[in-house]
Amino acid sequence: MDVFTARSCRIGGVGALLSAMAIVMVLLVDLPAAHARQHPDTGALFGADASGVSVRWTASPGCLNAELRRLVGMVAASFGYVTVNSTCRSRQHNAAVGGAGHSYHLGGNAVDFTVNGDVRKTLAFLNAQRTIGGLKHYRDGHFHIDTGPRRTW
Repeated sequence: MDVFTARSCRIGGVGALLSAMAIVMVLLVDLPAAHARQHPDTGALFGADASGVSVRWTASPGCLNAELRRLVGMVAASFGYVTVNSTCRSRQHNAAVGGAGHSYHLGGNAVDFTVNGDVRKTLAFLNAQRTIGGLKHYRDGHFHIDTGPRRTW
């Protein structure tokens, strides 16, 4: 057990809960705690590790499926800076952006993002993930992944 975890266990109560939440947040985006900070509007972690890898959330991560949050962190750690530009959508917003009527974004089960790195390796990595159903790399450079059935379009 590392020193941080041992100290958290001894504190107990609220201190332990807050420490555990901090650990989970760091694991979700795969950033070292020393370099991560909270986004003032969304509460999401944002920052860079020693190699400069980071995730920028321009859409709310709070409603997003935990597995998709984890995968976004893995993409950032493996392939470079990631900007998340769409997570959960209301029906009105979904219609305004031309989303499918039964979009997985409506339930927090889809994410759109760009990665500043090797697109082919990113695509191969995402294609190998069993938890990803829908996978699309658009001409404008962004990726869409979701938890639906396995498909591309």
